[in-house]
Amino acid sequence: AGLGPRALARAHWPTVALSGVAYAWLVCAQQFKSRPGLAFLSHFKELLLLIAAGAFCSVWDVGVAVVGQVPEGLPEFSLPVRDAADLQLARELLPGALLIALVVFLSSWAGAKKFALKDGYKIGSQNEMLALGLANVAGAFQGAVPTQIGLSRMGIAYGMGVKSQLGANVLVAAVVALGVLCLSPAFAAVPRPVLNAIIVSGAAHLTEFEQARYLWRVVQADSVRYRTDVGVWWVGLVSTLCLGAFEGILVAVGVSLVLIVYQVVNPPITELAYKACNGKWVCRLGHPEARVRKNILVFRIEGPIFYANVERLQEWLEEQEVHNHLVGENPLYGIVLNAAAVPFVDTSALQALQAMLEGYHKRGVIFVFANTVSQAGRVFQRELGHLLPPESLAAFFSVEDSVGLIESRIQRDDRLERCVSMTYGSALVTSSGRDLRGGRLQDVP
Repeated sequence: AGLGPRALARAHWPTVALSGVAYAWLVCAQQFKSRPGLAFLSHFKELLLLIAAGAFCSVWDVGVAVVGQVPEGLPEFSLPVRDAADLQLARELLPGALLIALVVFLSSWAGAKKFALKDGYKIGSQNEMLALGLANVAGAFQGAVPTQIGLSRMGIAYGMGVKSQLGANVLVAAVVALGVLCLSPAFAAVPRPVLNAIIVSGAAHLTEFEQARYLWRVVQADSVRYRTDVGVWWVGLVSTLCLGAFEGILVAVGVSLVLIVYQVVNPPITELAYKACNGKWVCRLGHPEARVRKNILVFRIEGPIFYANVERLQEWLEEQEVHNHLVGENPLYGIVLNAAAVPFVDTSALQALQAMLEGYHKRGVIFVFANTVSQAGRVFQRELGHLLPPESLAAFFSVEDSVGLIESRIQRDDRLERCVSMTYGSALVTSSGRDLRGGRLQDVP
């Protein structure tokens, strides 16, 4: 129905033609900016288009929709609530007003943040919220519609080279007030398709298809890690096109929150291996030339350790031990957790870690935390220090230091075991010889 042959038959072709000509002029005039003699055409292309289109529709009536009569003068000052009926109406409209306020802030903040990132300046969410609130309070006494940052208006201003608050707000407001006071009759003949073409041209760069190309390039390099970013982009695009701007924002934000919770509950856990060429511990899967140390598991967890993901950490360690047993690898004598990317640990996770370390301690497996920083390092030292090697509690104890500590412990235990075996064997031989000389073979065990 919507875009079928019947819809094309109902199209008003003068409107289509005028829209196409207006948009083509805006695109072509943009190219004049680099030419010294024609730069003014690029800077005032919208104004020139409005004048030409208004003059055309004033002379020739081709049936194109125009702006029509615009009320003259500025709005009068009036109290938003004057009697009990207005107060009751305000109470009934309060839920919808809260929703409108949320929409206004989200759309305004998204637009302001986008252009701030584009030009490299910083904005504060509290300042933006305060400015929007004050503007809407002042507008309430003038009967104004909700004040917000318009993405299309921002796009037009950015495309024209506006860089300051003076040009973006004060001068624009002054020109609008002057136009309403003095030029209201001149707007009556301005065709609406031309205004739509100006808005579409100014907001064309907001589609961010370049962002899609960037995400595609990144996903080719690391598809697993950045696949969720591509998914969120597509969800935001499809939901915005199908449901609308506000609903699309809500859907994209909701999906992002769900993915964040999933990533926090299932943090990336990476087994590390030693790369001899540069002396660094790197991801084992991404660097086939790196080698693991015998009987030692080294890994890294990225993110906080708390009640929601500590069980996942325990399961991963159990899976590694089961895998080593199934493939016939050497049993684990030591485990090193690189905690450089662990910002904090909560009490529930701490209790689970303590129980896990006690189990390893009973089995003779050495567990060491490396690169502990900030709160996590202090908590590990204070609460788990009795289960950790004393040497590992020193500040800036690296992964290599931890592996060296475990290897020295393993070598010491091996020497002690060999010494005990040799001592026991010598004692047995001596006792056997004495029994042989004494003729008491029946007492030999």
